[in-house]
Amino acid sequence: MADHLTSEQADLYLTAISTDAPAADRIKAAGDLLARPLPYDARKEIRSIYLDLTDKELAA
Repeated sequence: MADHLTSEQADLYLTAISTDAPAADRIKAAGDLLARPLPYDARKEIRSIYLDLTDKELAA
């Protein structure tokens, strides 16, 4: 498991948590992050965001 985010992962993280970014961009960023090793606390938060966004996409 990674101890910190790379600069690329930090950019994806900021996109994933952004409330101003389009949902599709946030889902892609979160998915890209989850495909790689992440610190536990970051993985937990990103997974929650990803599941929340994809549940809304499926409901629409």
